[in-house]
Amino acid sequence: MTVLWSLLIDELLQRYRKVVEHIQFLLRTERSGNLLTTNHYFSETLDKLRSERNAEPTESFPFGSSNAAQRAPVGNMEPTSYYKVARKRFVDNIYMQGIDYHLITGPDTPLYVFSPQFVVELLDERLEAIAGEDIISIQQRKSVEKEVESLTEGRRILIA
Repeated sequence: MTVLWSLLIDELLQRYRKVVEHIQFLLRTERSGNLLTTNHYFSETLDKLRSERNAEPTESFPFGSSNAAQRAPVGNMEPTSYYKVARKRFVDNIYMQGIDYHLITGPDTPLYVFSPQFVVELLDERLEAIAGEDIISIQQRKSVEKEVESLTEGRRILIA
């Protein structure tokens, strides 16, 4: 197992570093970027909060209205409504991009490091070191084979 691990570790670490870098990118984008969204639930949540406070509904931005209206910076308007939408978006992005794409289904997932192609390209010595018998098993097998051969020869002599 140690030989196999030593062959895989560099490539695995490189791929896991790529995942961590992407997750850090998503974190930086959410933490230091502008508070922007095109999600219609933002305006719906904002309208709901405003109507609860003022007891009078305000005009909402319907899904599909101008992006400029929906992408306007949130500023001090109502951070609660923005962060409700942003939190859901962030969790979805972490799952879809970080976990599903980079770790499970994407073309460079760590799951593909140990592949049929990897095994085919192994030299015989490496393959033997990974999956072959250990020295003790080889010695025991040879000893048993020699004993079976000796007993077979003895049986042949007795029968003749």
